[in-house]
Amino acid sequence: MRTNSRAISEVRAESRFATPPRLLVVATDNRSGDAVALAEALDAYGAETEVRFAGDMSADDHIQPDAVIVAEPTMREEKERYYAPGSHPLLVAVTDGDIRKEQARAAGYDLVVSRAVSAKSLMDQLGERLLRIHL
Repeated sequence: MRTNSRAISEVRAESRFATPPRLLVVATDNRSGDAVALAEALDAYGAETEVRFAGDMSADDHIQPDAVIVAEPTMREEKERYYAPGSHPLLVAVTDGDIRKEQARAAGYDLVVSRAVSAKSLMDQLGERLLRIHL
């Protein structure tokens, strides 16, 4: 999804990750533009991103993401779709309102962020959690 023209060395110099984190951004029908914009912004901060529509998720996906970012997840039933055999990506819910945030936390999402999250802030939060997982 690389859309910028910055040199990889320039992007890597700004990143806290030894290798680019693989991120899967799951788009719902009514939030596809937001998902693409977020993925492009995360790319600019050194991530390797892929965008999928929630209805197009399958077990034969070629990406094994470090984190899956879901806008307005339907909670319990949906998060199970993102686990490939032998993997356990960090699950991130992007949602609005305190009730939805509490529902996402109760459903077991590892990180819950408010809509209109900045890519830099999200990458910082992912860095803190992914570095702990990979140590």
